[in-house]
Amino acid sequence: MPDRLLVLLAPDWPAAAAAREMDIDAHLPVAVFSGNRVIAANAPARRSGVRLGQLRRHAQHRAPGLIACRHDPSRDERVFAPLVAALEERTPEFSALHPGLLAVPVRAAAAFWGSEERAAEELLSAVTDRTGQELTAGIADALFTALAAARTGSRVAPGQDAAFLAPRPIQELHCPELPRWAGREELVDVLTHLGLRRLGDFAALPSGHVTSRFGQEGRHAHRQARGEPDPQWNPHRHETELAAEIRLDHAVMRADQLGFAGRAVATELLDAVAATGLRCSQVRVTAVSETGRRHTAIWRLEPGAGANDIADRLRWHVESWTSGAVRDQARTARPRRTGSAHSPEDTEPDGIVRILLEAVEMAEPLEDQPTLL
Repeated sequence: MPDRLLVLLAPDWPAAAAAREMDIDAHLPVAVFSGNRVIAANAPARRSGVRLGQLRRHAQHRAPGLIACRHDPSRDERVFAPLVAALEERTPEFSALHPGLLAVPVRAAAAFWGSEERAAEELLSAVTDRTGQELTAGIADALFTALAAARTGSRVAPGQDAAFLAPRPIQELHCPELPRWAGREELVDVLTHLGLRRLGDFAALPSGHVTSRFGQEGRHAHRQARGEPDPQWNPHRHETELAAEIRLDHAVMRADQLGFAGRAVATELLDAVAATGLRCSQVRVTAVSETGRRHTAIWRLEPGAGANDIADRLRWHVESWTSGAVRDQARTARPRRTGSAHSPEDTEPDGIVRILLEAVEMAEPLEDQPTLL
């Protein structure tokens, strides 16, 4: 059964992004234009009568004092990045569908926090507390329904997508929040002229007739109006992307030798992280023994920590791991039939043959260092 979805929506994102980057007061009307037409407007502008698709002169006539901004897709992405980072800290799996729009498979989150509603509250709070950006949330079985629910902050009960969508206006087939569903003005106009005013009216049409008349895009919209699951979407799972490892020629037990090897692999990892313009703030180290035993630890690194610091910690941890292995083996060793308790080789731990370092968290180089101002 497909996972239900939690959609987090930042309404009117191009206008919100422009206002945030240009430090425009939230009470002032802002509209973003592309090709001399409105593609986004904030709440004050919409209250004054600014609508999507309006010509610039009409929008400025409706809202005297309107702040007109040119559309800048790179700005939308740039200002949206902190929201993605904030969500990434609270859930390992999500999809940034478009600037201003995020989707989270809700089953695991609901199990963790106790309910879908609580999961939505926790994730909304995480993003708002970190970025100051207000979001709305919607939960449903299908992505299209969850997006419609997010516009009103609603939760659709399982199996009720079609009933939720049926009374909603046909114009909602046009989704400016998601580019691949934003070019449906012509389809909506035709359906309106045919007398179809609600999504339920469109959903009631036979599928074969819709496909023959409107093609695959019409069929896709028809499936959405019926609340059917959307084609597979690819959630982003926050996993390690930067890693370095070293495989030793022979099993090594001495901590100083492992520290030397660790310094080499740590240098490789930190150089790869530095090439991204970030620093490694948390590293996972895994040491694999010749018998396949894995020793793993996650370390938080202070700003300025280098390869020597990682190598030193590796030495300390190897000493802890090996001494622990001796104790474990001594407890579990059985007496030999000759009458001796166990020989030295019975308790000698196996050596390390592989060291893997993974950057599990990265941060801005100076984000948590004291300012010099």
